[in-house]
Amino acid sequence: MKIDYYRPKLYKKQRDAFFNNKRYAVIEASTKSGKTVAGLIWLFEQALTTGKAGRNYWWVAPVYIQARMAYARLKRSLPHMIAKANDSMVMIQLINKAQIWFKGSDNPDSLYGEDVFACVIDEASRCREDAWFAVRTTLTKTRGMVRIIGNVKGKKNWFYKMARRAEAGAKDTGYYRITAYDAEEAGVLHMDEIQDARNTLPPHIFKELYLAEASDDNKWALWTQDKIDECRVYSIDFQMDRIVIGVDPQAISESGGLTGIVVVGEYNNKYYVLEDGSISGQPETWARQVVALYHKYDADYVIAEKNQGGDMVESTLRRVDENINIKTVWATKNKMLRAEPVSVLYGQRKVFHLGYLLDLENQMTSYTGDKSQPSPDRLDALVYALTFFIDRAPTPEAPNVMKLKKMKRSIVKNLPY
Repeated sequence: MKIDYYRPKLYKKQRDAFFNNKRYAVIEASTKSGKTVAGLIWLFEQALTTGKAGRNYWWVAPVYIQARMAYARLKRSLPHMIAKANDSMVMIQLINKAQIWFKGSDNPDSLYGEDVFACVIDEASRCREDAWFAVRTTLTKTRGMVRIIGNVKGKKNWFYKMARRAEAGAKDTGYYRITAYDAEEAGVLHMDEIQDARNTLPPHIFKELYLAEASDDNKWALWTQDKIDECRVYSIDFQMDRIVIGVDPQAISESGGLTGIVVVGEYNNKYYVLEDGSISGQPETWARQVVALYHKYDADYVIAEKNQGGDMVESTLRRVDENINIKTVWATKNKMLRAEPVSVLYGQRKVFHLGYLLDLENQMTSYTGDKSQPSPDRLDALVYALTFFIDRAPTPEAPNVMKLKKMKRSIVKNLPY
């Protein structure tokens, strides 16, 4: 069958970054600048023009759910006459029998073993470096090309370091940068939206997400990305002893704003952050989300802050399900002060994240307590949940000297009294 293919319209910086003869292209780009669209088109063209039966092409995202989002976008864009989508395998087979697979980087060991003819690593600053090592091995036999793309996030991740090597002229490697202003000039973004982001976001966040310029890690934040990465697991094969859902309701004055909702489990005196279910919307919307997660995880309690709504918080939840267990808490005004004990648990490696919780982790590593920053709703919900466990943790009972003196000397001879 003859196929007439016309590439969708891309602006010059997109074309230059993706459609070049470099084996490795490292692309630091603004959010919503069109990097994902360009990456999907590039990967599709690689599979269409060089593919045949038995050849594999990969899209690798930080976590599986993000890979599925990219899969859905490409699936919607391709006519059935040239592509067959397999939802269960998250794979698209083209008319030439080439296969485009969509994978998460959260289990790097699962990426070894295949021969891959071209690959896109999406949101690379949030992917594990081990995943890049695995992907690189899959390109060895085929000498396949790769496009490594993403927002900028600090200076300690492998993507930033690889971008600097590319920028310095590493062999067969191209470096490309696309800012929000480039996208605005091309008609992809609106200037008023960029200005609004500049006015509402902390400067270092705007700089990274819209200008593609790395900021130094925030020394005033209680967490660093390295600390969080050390406390990450990718699977859990045991049943939690207890599970609670921390809830930071939107302020009454912010109808439709974000409500922080974070699920945390306890097992053997260690704590596991299982899901960030934070959601925007009216009170009934976030209440339904909380109740759905409560039943999904068979949770023991909902721990909800009531500063913003008093008894309204509990009554809103009970209108959805009157039988759930709810504990409401008054939060101290100093968010940094109440988060410090939780931060200490991470340093002791007593808290672990299940996979990547990107929005939550962004708040953890950027919030400093500065009054100009928006309220860290996801972080607050995490703190409420973990503080519940901290407050209930058993503390060693101090020895009762009078009782000890009545015991046989042989039993107490090693006690210092």
